[in-house]
Amino acid sequence: MSRIGKNPVSFDSKVNVSITPKNEVIVKGAKTSMTIAMRPEIQAKVEAGQVVLTRKNDAKETKALHGLYRSLVKNAVVGVTEGFTRSLTLQG
Repeated sequence: MSRIGKNPVSFDSKVNVSITPKNEVIVKGAKTSMTIAMRPEIQAKVEAGQVVLTRKNDAKETKALHGLYRSLVKNAVVGVTEGFTRSLTLQG
């Protein structure tokens, strides 16, 4: 079982997450909105401020996709709330 994929993605009330019939996750926030198109092996549900991803079978590729899509949804939630930041460390 994917250890990353089984963890739900939490979001606050400022973020709006919806699932389309085409199996797309739409994440809207104050800064922007993002859409993640998912393959049919992975299903997403929105439950009480969390996005829960489930997979249809235990094939090796499906397990890998489970963790991948969970990470993509998490990055989308962070992206619409905080935006892109770059931090540099100077050594010399």
